[in-house]
Amino acid sequence: MAVTLAALLSSAAAAGCSDCAVVEVSNDEELQSALASSCTSQITLKDGTYAGAVEVGPGVHLEGQSRDGVVLQGGLKVEQGATGVTLQSLTLAASPGTALLLDEGSETLVKDVLIDSPVLYGVFASAGATLTLDHVEIDSPLGPGIWSTCGQESCCEPGAPRPSITILNTTITGAHLAGASFVGSDVSIDGLTISGTVPGPQGTSYSGQGGGGFTASSCADIAQAKDLHILDSARHGALFDASTGTLGDEAGQPITIEGSGAVGFWAQTPPKGDPTQPWITLENAFLLDNKGVGLGASGGNDPLAERGMIICKVLVTGVPQITLPTLKDGFPGSDSVGDGFFWRDAAAITELDITVSGAERQAVLINGAVPQPPAGALAITLGSGNASNTVLQQGVPAGQELTGVPALQTTPTEDLAGAQNLALPAIVTP
Repeated sequence: MAVTLAALLSSAAAAGCSDCAVVEVSNDEELQSALASSCTSQITLKDGTYAGAVEVGPGVHLEGQSRDGVVLQGGLKVEQGATGVTLQSLTLAASPGTALLLDEGSETLVKDVLIDSPVLYGVFASAGATLTLDHVEIDSPLGPGIWSTCGQESCCEPGAPRPSITILNTTITGAHLAGASFVGSDVSIDGLTISGTVPGPQGTSYSGQGGGGFTASSCADIAQAKDLHILDSARHGALFDASTGTLGDEAGQPITIEGSGAVGFWAQTPPKGDPTQPWITLENAFLLDNKGVGLGASGGNDPLAERGMIICKVLVTGVPQITLPTLKDGFPGSDSVGDGFFWRDAAAITELDITVSGAERQAVLINGAVPQPPAGALAITLGSGNASNTVLQQGVPAGQELTGVPALQTTPTEDLAGAQNLALPAIVTP
């Protein structure tokens, strides 16, 4: 749930700060003195550069005179358990580590803030943190743009301290390792553009790793993602691993994933549950010019005990071939892959409406027997420019082929090697 400025200021007043004066500061010494005060409801920073590290306690509203004029260079940390914090109209520039670190259990609204070129994370949200990003720009971090985590080895355990993240009208540009990675977190998005994510830079412990735009893992829940655009990622565009999500809606602006260097959208490791209850809903989405695989749905080979997927009004167009790690007859290898839609490991899909054009190897590839979607819930449209303009279901026993599929070809053997599941980015100590 988004945290409003009025609610946070009300929280500060309830904590006993309603009679505190608004403090105006113009240098590091005055800022540190104001932060050390036992009761400060609002600190206004005059335009200028502040070089020291900043640590913010509960109930503090830190607001700059102007976003571009107030520059904090030492990084900013919100203390453990500090609630009712707001950060507004300022720049966090060239931080020596993580630009904005939210300690465990903190609650922060960040509005109209630029995070520019930190040495590590743009934003790191620790276990149990509550964060709202509203009109935030994160540019060129040498680590991930946004990372949130429950702080446990498995965030799927009952009672795990899940961060709660709300993102509004925010951009992440030129991040390394991961554009945005949500680990065991509850997330809502209405306006997020991630562009130009690349692997970790040389000279770091994560050099050459990652490069995916958007990742949800370890039972993360992306309860809503609207106006989401993931562009020009060096690796995957979006990856869901053992996590749930509702992306897009029929009436809103289409989800766009474009120009990914290795897979546009991929979902793997579905949670256990009723197959009619979707773990992933992808609706009204454009997957454009993503290499290797446009869209991949990977199950756990137990479709009666796994939650299903809804793929509705999805356009996949332009899938150039690249070499990817593959499996064929259970044996790993690497092969040239350029498939519009890849359906594997008996993933349960309860509704499928997809159009595929411009796949350089196979328009639609299905490995093995997969659950038959309900009557009227299966629509595969083959557009122009597919090298093999068919739906190939390979390695499927006789009598277990899909029905109601146009241009379906079946074979009991695996003729094409299929892409493997994707690797997750590894956390780096903030």
